[in-house]
Amino acid sequence: MRGQVAADLEALNAFTAKFRREDAKHQEALRQAYRDGNGTPKDRRVPTDEREAQRAAVLERVFAGAHVLADHADHVIPVSPAAPPTPSASRAHPDHHQEPRAMVDVDAHAAVHAYLERHRLIWR
Repeated sequence: MRGQVAADLEALNAFTAKFRREDAKHQEALRQAYRDGNGTPKDRRVPTDEREAQRAAVLERVFAGAHVLADHADHVIPVSPAAPPTPSASRAHPDHHQEPRAMVDVDAHAAVHAYLERHRLIWR
């Protein structure tokens, strides 16, 4: 599981690096066009909507992976000391209480979001 999430994060890093290189190359072409007195150079970068779509597809997988890891943690690690893991705490069991799941979802989402922000992987 972790390997898949790590691979998706690497793909996200690769997109980010590629788009930054494209942007830098385009900025340099714009500066050179002004120096030479030429018209605006053709923009050969991946269009913004395509960039967002590519990143969104990877982010969707990253968040899905985070939820799977959170599900696994639910089965392995008690959510609180007062609620040790029992068969009724299993996600597959129909009597599963939703509050611990909500806490894990929020924590997993916040942790992934913080990681993505910290590594500047969130495209703004």
